[in-house]
Amino acid sequence: MVVRANRKRVFYLDLLKFVSIYAMIVCHLFYNYYSYTHESARGMIPGLMSMEKTLYLIAPGIFIFCLGGGLYLCRTKTWNYFVHRGFSLLAIGLILNVFRWLIPYWITRNPGPAEGFPDVVFYLLFNSDILFFAGLFFLLYGMLARLTDRLWIRFGMLALLNIAGVFIPPVETASPRWNVILSNFVYVPQISIFQLFQWCVFPAAGYCFVKAERNASRKTRFVLLTAAGSGIVFLTVMFLLRSFGQNFEDHLFWYVDCNL
Repeated sequence: MVVRANRKRVFYLDLLKFVSIYAMIVCHLFYNYYSYTHESARGMIPGLMSMEKTLYLIAPGIFIFCLGGGLYLCRTKTWNYFVHRGFSLLAIGLILNVFRWLIPYWITRNPGPAEGFPDVVFYLLFNSDILFFAGLFFLLYGMLARLTDRLWIRFGMLALLNIAGVFIPPVETASPRWNVILSNFVYVPQISIFQLFQWCVFPAAGYCFVKAERNASRKTRFVLLTAAGSGIVFLTVMFLLRSFGQNFEDHLFWYVDCNL
């Protein structure tokens, strides 16, 4: 199936992508601050660690949500297009890892025994990352599109995958390389960040939201009501967790990482 998308920009998607991208930049700045700043200087900015933790959870989720919205708006919706795009994103992620991880590691590493060096290289190239997640999601969605034309079956299978990912216990094998590969799909302690099983519902939600918004008779009203309703649910859940002495960020971390 090939469709022609509306060339007009979707303002709220552009705004969400803008906010999420810059929030992720700030998140990485906070992470580097905590990673490389002396212990005595870390308390100079109160609440910085909690802020970084919250941004880590919210900003990528919004970005991946928008990825799903773009999936609905894309001009071509054939299964082989999704598969081709998935492989392209994986290739871009691999090239990016070469320049941001492998080459700096090769330049700065201390001379010494080569034991374990291939495993380090494998980790630097293929560790779980948002681009790898996007590529794997497009591959998965392409396969689902090849399997069926019915959207409810596709998203039902993604929901089942998500449920499985939440309840599958942490996976860790004796092979460091297998752990790196598996970390892109399920939770592997100390490695996984954007594993496919847990995060696949975010682009699915973005797809469904934009589809509903595009078909709504009053689009602005639909977006505002949905945003308000989502905000009320979010604040209610956070208030209830706080009332029972629970940490909201920890519960979100459990959902996406299953490690708390």
